[in-house]
Amino acid sequence: MAIVYDRPIYRSGNLVKKMYRSGNLIYWRLNPVEEPDDNIIPLTFEIISGGTIVWKKGGPNAQSLTIYYNINDGGWQSITANDSAGTAINVSAGDIVQFKGNNTSYCTTTYYGQACQFGGTATFYAYGNIMSLIYGDNFIGQSTLEENYTFVGLFRFMTGLTSHISHKLIMPATTLTQSCYSNMFYGTNITTAPELPATNLATSCYLNMFSNTSLISAPQLPATTLAQSCYNSMFSYCTNLTTAPELPATILVNNCYNFMFAHCSSLNYVKCLATDISASYCTHQWLDSVAANGTFIKNTEMSSWTSGYNGIPSGWTVQNA
Repeated sequence: MAIVYDRPIYRSGNLVKKMYRSGNLIYWRLNPVEEPDDNIIPLTFEIISGGTIVWKKGGPNAQSLTIYYNINDGGWQSITANDSAGTAINVSAGDIVQFKGNNTSYCTTTYYGQACQFGGTATFYAYGNIMSLIYGDNFIGQSTLEENYTFVGLFRFMTGLTSHISHKLIMPATTLTQSCYSNMFYGTNITTAPELPATNLATSCYLNMFSNTSLISAPQLPATTLAQSCYNSMFSYCTNLTTAPELPATILVNNCYNFMFAHCSSLNYVKCLATDISASYCTHQWLDSVAANGTFIKNTEMSSWTSGYNGIPSGWTVQNA
């Protein structure tokens, strides 16, 4: 006879659902307690398969920064990134691990080798509000990044990270800082991007942010005024991505779309409303090695697109917006 048991799962002190196991099957039943809003939950890892979560230096010149973690509401404990090997937290399937901190930035330059980063062997869903790493217990409602390089390389090459089917990773900053999200998810298995509501961009703010990931759906990019290198290589090598986010800006700036969708081999739809693409390297190789056939929606006022990977791919159909 199969053993059947339940295991409570907690979020922010609330029992929100139970997991029932019978043989190899897992059944989920929602508890009558209402699911918390992800905006008011600290950054959370819901463990899929056990192993370690590591807090480490990306290189020897990174700062030794301390954050705090809480497993299954068992109380907050501190952990410090002392070296590149890191300090490990042992976790099991079903664990809920929440994080907070009071550091205004986790890197000192644009280089991810000087950042504090997560690592480890566990696989997990990531959701909750990233601002808990900056504002500690006072993260709810915060939308300001205080320093440059805030989250450079934070989850870089953390292949155990993936997207939850119903919970969201919340990144609510509306005004960005230089390189704040650079390389943040590079090489992870994230499939659904968090919403990115910022309209005030900064130099290299999204540089390589989702490059080399399992991303299926891209976030909306609402900014109409761009910053130098703002979207440089943002989605490069996202081979599962088929549709680009709409690009509403009419005036491009130096390097803004450089390599943006390069080697997105499944990409077959782009809507770009630019009318001025004269800035240096603004569309350099931005559509290199995308799908051979696709649809490009352009501004009706625009007549100077070139054919090829620096402009509109030669095999694509062009339509006016």
